Formats: sequence, C-alpha cells, structure tokens
Amino acid sequence: MNRTALLRSAVVALLRNKMRSVLTVLGITIGIAAVICVVSIGKAGQARVEQQLNNLGDNFVWVEAGGRAVNGVRTGTHDTKTLVMADAIAIKNQVSLIKSVSPNVDDPVQVVYGNQNWHTSYRGVSPEYFDIKRWYVDQGASSRRTTWTARPTFVQSGARCANSFLALKIQSGK
Repeated sequence: MNRTALLRSAVVALLRNKMRSVLTVLGITIGIAAVICVVSIGKAGQARVEQQLNNLGDNFVWVEAGGRAVNGVRTGTHDTKTLVMADAIAIKNQVSLIKSVSPNVDDPVQVVYGNQNWHTSYRGVSPEYFDIKRWYVDQGASSRRTTWTARPTFVQSGARCANSFLALKIQSGK
C-alpha cells in the first residue's frame, strides 16, 4: 500500500467517526494538560521546601536550656534558665565549625494599642541572628552592635503583628 492510500483511508475513517475522533483528541489534550499541571505543582512545592530549608541558615544549631520535671510533670524549657551569655561565647570560641552565635530570650506577650490587643511572642536576639537566619529588614533600619546599649530600646516586629497595629493606627488617624 502506498502512502497516499494510507492517508486517504485515515481521513475517511476520521470523517466517518467524527465524535470518536473529537473525543480522542479531547482526551489526549486533557491528559497532557493534567501531566503538565502535576509536574508544575510538584516543582513549585519542591522550590518552596528548598527555600524554607535555605532560610534555616548554614549549619544551623539551636541550643536551649533543658526542661525540668516537677512532681512528674515536664514544664518545658522556659522554666530552666541554665544557659548564660558566657555559654554562647564559649560555643563560639571553642567550636570551630560555628560561624555565628546569637543568644536569645523569648516569651509570650500581650501587645496593647488603644482599645485593641494582640497576643504574640517576643524574641530578644543579637544582630547576628538576622545573618544566621538570612532575614532582612523590610521597613525601617536594622540594629547593629554599634547601636546597642546595655538595654536596647527598640523593637523589630514581624509583618503580621506590625500590619495589625498599623491598620489600627491608620483607622484612628494617629
């Protein structure tokens, strides 16, 4: 059989079975689109996970004071204050693989503005924390060691908390 006869036979079969031909083309198109969507979603998820892992920082190590048990009930780590600034300095000086150290304190807090309040938590850190976590300051200025006093008098807030109070400030005209 020659090529023209094969082509003519295929065209005749397609024209006789129009609905079957349209449904076949539609099925193939939907199948290809589904594969493209699944691959795209997988790549986006992979990129998001890689970004979150990258945000942890290089060789990120978290050292926290040990918890204690009172009458058999574990109280968690916040009741035991066994780590001091000298421990952070010793880790930095004695562990050669540690690039930066940022001691911190944290606790839950209730922030009040006017007649509104917001339950959040605070974390007091040194300026190196931002470099370790690969964070940047979106608005305002970042604190550096040269701006520190014995007790720094500034707050760097996360976007969610700041936006909540900024909206209140705009509404009240202050």
